[in-house]
Amino acid sequence: MSRFVLTFRNHAESPHTYWIEPWAHDFTLLQDEMLALRISSAGEPLVEFVHGTTDTQIYINDENWSVVQGDQELPLGHNRQYALSMQGKSTS
Repeated sequence: MSRFVLTFRNHAESPHTYWIEPWAHDFTLLQDEMLALRISSAGEPLVEFVHGTTDTQIYINDENWSVVQGDQELPLGHNRQYALSMQGKSTS
């Protein structure tokens, strides 16, 4: 089994939400926070990104994945309250 690790860092001043699809699992990063998406796969995983101003969708074809910060697995909805507080506010 192969393991792939993709890392993401939010360089913006406002929160940025990363959605793991097709499961709609959300993880929000505050400024300068980073997460790692670990995917284990018997074959070659298919990963597709759709990047927006306040969120990014990450579509993967494998169910064996986890999201971590350092050695800590992040819970579903990580920092969701900050993403909700920014809805309707301009980021420009």
